[in-house]
Amino acid sequence: MKFYHYILLFGTLFLLACKSEFEALRTSNQPEKIYKAANQYYSKRSTTVLLHSMIS
Repeated sequence: MKFYHYILLFGTLFLLACKSEFEALRTSNQPEKIYKAANQYYSKRSTTVLLHSMIS
């Protein structure tokens, strides 16, 4: 039973320790990359909203 607990603990710590791409970028202290990523995100979003409004 202890082995199962160690596996569960290790798996939980592994999953919680991983940073997403967003978190890594947000904490990178590189304003140029943050600005570029924000522009890419909003250009994708505005295109999606525009396409959705054209379909409706």
